[in-house]
Amino acid sequence: MSDLNGSVSHAGNGIITGWLFSENNPAAARTVSLYFDGKKIATLLADGFNPTLEEMGFPEAIFSQFEFKFPGYAYDEIAHLVQVYDAEAGAELPGSPICLTLMEGDADCPFPVKSVSALQPVVVSGDPLVVSPSEGKQKIYFELMPGTSWIGPRRSADLQTFHYPLGGPLYHRGYCPWLPYIVELHNVYLGAQHGQIFFPDGTLWRDCRHLLNGDTARNVLADVQNRNFRKAKKVLSVFTSVTDNYFHWHSDTLPAALLLRKYLPGDDYVILGPVLKSWQKQSLERLGATHYIEAAGTWQVETLLTTAYAEIRSIRPDHNVKAVFRSIAASLKNEDSGVERKASRIFISREDAQTRRIVNEHQVWSELETRGFSKVLLSSMAYTEQVRLFAQAEIVVAAHGAGLTNIGFCKPGTKIIEIIPRDVHNGCFRYLSILMRLRHFWIPMGSIDKFEVDMGKFTKLITNWCQ
Repeated sequence: MSDLNGSVSHAGNGIITGWLFSENNPAAARTVSLYFDGKKIATLLADGFNPTLEEMGFPEAIFSQFEFKFPGYAYDEIAHLVQVYDAEAGAELPGSPICLTLMEGDADCPFPVKSVSALQPVVVSGDPLVVSPSEGKQKIYFELMPGTSWIGPRRSADLQTFHYPLGGPLYHRGYCPWLPYIVELHNVYLGAQHGQIFFPDGTLWRDCRHLLNGDTARNVLADVQNRNFRKAKKVLSVFTSVTDNYFHWHSDTLPAALLLRKYLPGDDYVILGPVLKSWQKQSLERLGATHYIEAAGTWQVETLLTTAYAEIRSIRPDHNVKAVFRSIAASLKNEDSGVERKASRIFISREDAQTRRIVNEHQVWSELETRGFSKVLLSSMAYTEQVRLFAQAEIVVAAHGAGLTNIGFCKPGTKIIEIIPRDVHNGCFRYLSILMRLRHFWIPMGSIDKFEVDMGKFTKLITNWCQ
């Protein structure tokens, strides 16, 4: 592979992953071609987050990961030949070819399924773009963005049907968003607690599979079979099994509500879901999503709308996520008109957290205190006060954790210093910083089991970044 460095690292559960970069130019994203039984089915950028490449001696190549989710037609219980190439050089990656057999029930899903990528053949019309299977039982509304063009129809209606021009308005190094969509389903059953969707024949809507909790999904299916359900006419589904997670609430649930309300401004539809915490209710209300009904159990729904956010794609947040943060921050700014607030340097303590507690946090705080930082415990703050705090922040220092979600409320240019264990391969706050135009810095330290900060290195980095 000459100067190319890459490999297929995983193939299974409906996903293939790996990395690819040029050792001569590791910061430049390479393009991967994926073949299925000799036919090219995808061209994708190797620009995902993979911090293990830093450990391998290539710190500039940490955004060289690629990942592909196989479309619905691949789940036919037949062995297929999968090959992965560098698209430019034509070189096959180590670990390729792979003999892969995908079955219904893969991807941790113990049920037969339907999905966006399996709705075929398709017809295309309208604005926003409407993609429908020929029998007309479901409709998919894709939200086309500037610089996006339709290059189908193809065999499936998945995201590979769309083209994002490199260097265009949607592309940024290390961040290339996916395309939001709304799916209209009819005569389906909804588990209001976690958002599982079943059809009358017992098949599951596959594109909520990442929110799948096996036991609760089986309970929903048992309710359907025992006719233990209530009925509703028009429902918006925005909830997942991680709805209580502060990060996923802001980057999955709220964007879904925003997208649905954007195209459905009327009062015909209601949101069904679990009992919410105070901060969840406040954020929904500030987005104008007021038609909410707390409703557990299973519901038979005549017309149900769900979105791509049910797949929990928040690692790469999009324009709707940005709109969520901007809208909530703007609503408070209007209320605080005339109130002067000074810019601040803040350190988010995790001393009351159950995980990722910094062993020597007292040393970290001693260093930051001399530089004008204030230490805060977010768990003791009201939601609106957290929004105000981050909106006025100049520099934020924090360990990797849900509290960093609040950086979405920061002004462009704010410095974000994230202390992250070396064995946590999650670039979600890096991507959020790119989206919100923040200046993000990493300090990889220790591990989850022993999260200890090297104070010599920390002091040197903080000195440079606080100037």
